[in-house]
Amino acid sequence: MTSRRLRLGLGIAGVAVLAAPAFVPAVDDADARKRRTVLPLPHVKLWSSMAVNLAEWSVKPGHLHFKTGDIRLHVYNAGMDDHDLTIADASGRIVASRGVVAKMGSKPGEVVFTARLARGRWKLYCSLFAGTTDDHEKLGMVSYVRVY
Repeated sequence: MTSRRLRLGLGIAGVAVLAAPAFVPAVDDADARKRRTVLPLPHVKLWSSMAVNLAEWSVKPGHLHFKTGDIRLHVYNAGMDDHDLTIADASGRIVASRGVVAKMGSKPGEVVFTARLARGRWKLYCSLFAGTTDDHEKLGMVSYVRVY
């Protein structure tokens, strides 16, 4: 009888140990927030140039994470319509904009320029026909990148 109680007692104790939460060290919420908004993830490469492909109705940057400072942009318009690439900060202030003609035959329209971007999130979009029913941004020509 005692050996049965001993087995029963160990069984209950074993269940209690398995049900107890493991020790988890406290994580400072401020550090986690800073990592999400200011610092890049450790494995993310930061770029200083990018290709951006425009078409009906998309803006596709080649990279999403950049170094602070001058960013060289190679913009290609593979669409049937003319487009532009406009860069705005989080408050909506435009810092750069360049028009790109539609493709000629099989060759896409192309423009190369440099924009100085500070730390933060930046919107890349086509600003043609803004405020109308043909607004290219509202039709899907928008993307976001982050500068660290």
